[in-house]
Amino acid sequence: MKELTNKYPRVFLIVLLLCIVELTVVGRGFTALSPGALDAKLFAYIGGMLNEGLSLYIDIWDIKPPGIFWVNAFAASQTLDPFFVLALIEIVVILGAVLGVYFILNILNLNIYAVIFAVISSAILLNLRLYNEGGNLTEVYLTLPSVMSILFFIVAFKRKIKWLFLASGFCVGIATLFKLPGLAPYLAETAFVLLMIFKGSIGFKKAKNIFILLSMGLVIPWLFVAFFFHKSGGLSELLNVSFTYPFMYGSGANLSAFQLLAKLLERFQATISLVLLVIISLALVVKDSFFNAINKIKHEGRVRMTFTL
Repeated sequence: MKELTNKYPRVFLIVLLLCIVELTVVGRGFTALSPGALDAKLFAYIGGMLNEGLSLYIDIWDIKPPGIFWVNAFAASQTLDPFFVLALIEIVVILGAVLGVYFILNILNLNIYAVIFAVISSAILLNLRLYNEGGNLTEVYLTLPSVMSILFFIVAFKRKIKWLFLASGFCVGIATLFKLPGLAPYLAETAFVLLMIFKGSIGFKKAKNIFILLSMGLVIPWLFVAFFFHKSGGLSELLNVSFTYPFMYGSGANLSAFQLLAKLLERFQATISLVLLVIISLALVVKDSFFNAINKIKHEGRVRMTFTL
């Protein structure tokens, strides 16, 4: 913590933390008070049925990997209202994800204005009801392991800590237990490694070792889950809903490029208020970069003049 407070003022860190806590606690209120009528309640129902002894993908079935149902089964097993418990879990997940974004930016030594924008906008976007549809969605729970995967990958790459590549892949494995798009960090990290090979920054042998560790980490959670469903008799359906169905669903949408663009713009309407913050942040970053470059040129000029004299 000392290292962080040396880089950014302590008051800045406290205010930033209070902002994201307030945004998240208030933002997850819909999960506890007015959860969605479709997916949120369906997942909660299935979770409750698992506690009654039903077997997932055999006695009760839905087109999602098991992670979301296990979280709901845990919430249903508590004495509090299940949706209140789910809201508390979501608060922990979202706070962890936003703090993970902060630590990533801190490790990358980004400008303070970029940190403010990224952290605050992440907290806002992750808690918008428009994107959460009443909470208790698979996308909510995979945010934390996805962010942690990227954080572990960056630390492993910068500080040459090999086992963190394994941890990075493991986090991706956890994310995909909720939804296949949780694979995104793994794909991004693999693309980054390939780019480093192309640039000549790392050799093929090192890249191969990184890829192996990432892949091993990804597979580990699924080995345990596959063994569990093999014993219960639901392995084939587990693989179907987790891997086969998402591709069939995606290909079945068959939207034109214009329809996809229109759908994307519709989903981004709620973020228009952040555009001004983006512009201000970019202007401040450019201003700082410009003056830093000018000061560096002046300093180098003084050094050359002194050396000449």
